[in-house]
Formats: sequence, C-alpha cells, structure tokens
Amino acid sequence: MLKRIGKLLINDMGLKLFSIGAAVILYLVAMNSEDPIMQTTISRAVSIRNEDSLRRNDFILLNTEGSMQVRITVSGKRSDINKFNSQTPGLSAYLDLSIIGSAFDTTGQPIPLSVHVDVPPEYTLINKDPREMSVVIDDYVAKTVIIEATPVGEARDNFQVMQWFCSPGSVEITGARSVVESVGVVSVGQISIDNASRDVIAKKRPIVYDNDNMDVTSKVGLNVDEVTVEVPVYPIKEINVEALRAAVFPADGYRVDSVEVSPQTVLIVGKQTELDRFDRVYLDSIREEGVSEDVVVVYDIRDYLRNYNVEVKRDSPYEATVTVRVVREAEKELVVPVGRFSILKDSPDYIVDLVFESVTVTLRGPQDVLDAITPLSFSYSATLDLSGRKPGAHAVYPSFSWPEGIKQVNPQIPVEVEIISTEDDGDGPDAE
Repeated sequence: MLKRIGKLLINDMGLKLFSIGAAVILYLVAMNSEDPIMQTTISRAVSIRNEDSLRRNDFILLNTEGSMQVRITVSGKRSDINKFNSQTPGLSAYLDLSIIGSAFDTTGQPIPLSVHVDVPPEYTLINKDPREMSVVIDDYVAKTVIIEATPVGEARDNFQVMQWFCSPGSVEITGARSVVESVGVVSVGQISIDNASRDVIAKKRPIVYDNDNMDVTSKVGLNVDEVTVEVPVYPIKEINVEALRAAVFPADGYRVDSVEVSPQTVLIVGKQTELDRFDRVYLDSIREEGVSEDVVVVYDIRDYLRNYNVEVKRDSPYEATVTVRVVREAEKELVVPVGRFSILKDSPDYIVDLVFESVTVTLRGPQDVLDAITPLSFSYSATLDLSGRKPGAHAVYPSFSWPEGIKQVNPQIPVEVEIISTEDDGDGPDAE
C-alpha cells in the first residue's frame, strides 16, 4: 500500500511541480488584482526628540532653518494605503538632538541633522524629502533683572505717592544667550494711583522687553508668572520747626538781638500712626562764644525724622536755617539829676541833704532802647539806700534799674550825702 502511494507521488513529478507553481502565480495574480500594491506621499510635521540633552550640555534650541515638514512616500496594499495619513498610528518623523554634545562649537550656526521616519510594518518607506534639516543652537544662560513698574496719575490732595516696590523684586530670565543678553527691561506696566488715598496693590504679569523695546517674553523662561506691586500712599502733615535756646555768648560790646528760623514749618509724610506723634521738630541748640557777627547754621530736617518712619514731602524744602542775629551795642551818657533819686532811710525824722547835683552814667545796649532813656523818663529808676546809716556825712553808691538789654559800663562813683536828725533834744523836763 505504501509503495503504491509513493509511486503515485513520484510519477510525473515535473508536471506536478509545474502545476503547483502555476497555481501559486494564478493566486497571486488574482489577489493583486483585488488588493494591489500602491504608493502614496503625505506631509508630516517633524518633531524634536531628546531636547533635554541640550540642556545637560548648557545648550538650547534657538530655531530651525526652513519648514519643519517632511514629505514621506510609502508603499503598501491598496487597502492600507487608503488609510495612510499624517495621523496614522506608528508613523513618526523627528530630529534626534542627542547627537549634539558638549564638544560642539557651532552656536549660532545651522547644524544639519538626519530626518528620522518610522512607518508601521504594513508599509514600506520609499522616500523622505528632505532627508536632512538644520537646527540652530545657542548657549543656555540665566540673568537676573530688577522688575520695573510705572505708577500713573495723581494721589488725592494732601496725600503723596511713595516709592513703589514689587514682590519679588527681581526675576530670573533663562534662555538663549543671544536673546537673554538683549533683554533691556522687565516691566509689569502701568499702575493707576489716580485720586488714591491709601496703598494701591496690584498683581501683574511680568513682560520682558529687549533693547529695541520689543516683547520677547515668549522667547525666554521666567521663574515667576505673577508679581505683586505695592504703591504706598501716605498722608501729608505740616509741623513747626523750632530751634532750642541758643547758647551764643557774644563778645564784649555785642549782644544777641534775635534768633530766626526759616522755614518755620515743614511738610512731612508717613503713615498716620507715625504722623500723630509729631507736631514740631526741635533743632539742636547752637553753642558759640565770643562772637561779634551773625551765627548761621543750616540743619537737615531729614536727620531728625529718620528714626520715626516719616520723611519730608517730595519737592519740599528739607533744610532749615537758624540765624542768631548779633549786633554791636550802642553807648550813651546819661546825666541823672539829683531829683530823680529815691531815698531809702531808717527814720522819717531824718533829713537827707544831697551834696551833689547829678550823676553821670555810661549805658550800653540797643539803640532804640537807649533813645527811650532820658534823664526824667520813667524807663529807669535811681535809688540811694541809706538803710542802717546814722546822722552824719556819708559816701553812698547809687543803684539803678535799667530796661532789659541795657547795662551800665562805667564804674560806680559814690556820692556825698548828709543825714540830719530832726529830733528836738530840748523837749525833755529840763528844757526851758
């Protein structure tokens, strides 16, 4: 039985193999006519892979040269080709940046990279156009920049806008060296303080401008997304400026005429709780000896406010001038007549005989005061004090009381007086 089967298989072997081959060819021809192999070409966006490898080498992708699109030609069965498009699962086109290492010294220059295309297994990649694309890299750097703001408007009357501040006060900018080094300012823009009578607080997004005032925020990285801007608005108060008593001692023949302070008031600003502590500023006392001309001292009022969290209003005078007027004293001789003296005596029974007609004194002081002193005026007093003296002849020093600012400069000279008792010794019992 087995022999018979083997004989049947071997007999006409060539014819049988030909028949099998023909059948296969006929099958393939039939199948191809129903689902033939075809080609198609599509456009696909090219992505970037391994960009983080640039950062590890302190590089950053600056831009790309030309379009980031590649034309992909594939072949496959018609049934598969009809479904092939740019979103076909398993299809990818990309540039691999991992080949750019730290040894590259081509910052700012185009670097050609192969375009990698992966297709699903049911397709065959025929062509890709272009086969290469160029990228440009730059050094990855960081820079810290102070944040700026622009208050606009005017505060309410009797209020002042103080120095604004941001939190945080600076921002770190990261990105390509060519962009970061061109940054001129980081600003949060305008802050309206129009008619404000209290602090203005606003939250703003920082904007980065280059030296040409172009917005380059999208080209750099920032370590903050939002900034809080605070603009203090403080009330204004007028207070007095006063000088402590001046310890100025003029030279002989001179006197202090007046002490002047200019200005006599100053405007200060600060929190209301701090302003309530002030109604005046006392300037330090001036200490001078033996002066014969005006003494002028200029004070910086700000020095007296630093410890109290207040300051002089902007654009207001912050210096006060204290002037001690020193004038030369005038002199005058005054003849005091004998009748101008008042007599102080122990007993009403004493009669005083003034053995002189007048006393001449030399006075020194302000001219206008001296002019008012005349021999018979009541602007001064003259006294002879005979208290404790007995009848008889005596030399007595007269005493005077002069108006304020007047002093007697010549030495006192005694005058001759005689005290006579009016008591009658003959009134006794032995008298006749």
